[in-house]
Amino acid sequence: MNSKKIFTLLSVILIASLALGACATPPSVAEVPTAAPQATDAPVATTAAIAPVELQYWLWDNNQQPAYQACADAFTKQNPNITIKISQQGWGAYWDALTTGFAAGSAPDVFTDHLASMLSF
Repeated sequence: MNSKKIFTLLSVILIASLALGACATPPSVAEVPTAAPQATDAPVATTAAIAPVELQYWLWDNNQQPAYQACADAFTKQNPNITIKISQQGWGAYWDALTTGFAAGSAPDVFTDHLASMLSF
């Protein structure tokens, strides 16, 4: 097997594992182990006290957007104070906008990278 085929195979495996990992259901609050409570006068934060958060998620492939949106919807259902806004752009415009966003301090919270651009971001 030549190196190009190996690289392609590893790329597909990496992308598939990232996509599947993004769809994993996070444990509920009751399932997450916590340390023993400490005596303190500080108020305890509750879900109701957490301010709403919107995360920007950028990607370039409109064929993948429905799967990413399904994962985002499942996440938001379990975390109602967090919304995820997915923005999709074409290949060339995506990389230009991402570069500009990082330079201007307005890059997305999460973005889809590509092996060819991984060292740049």
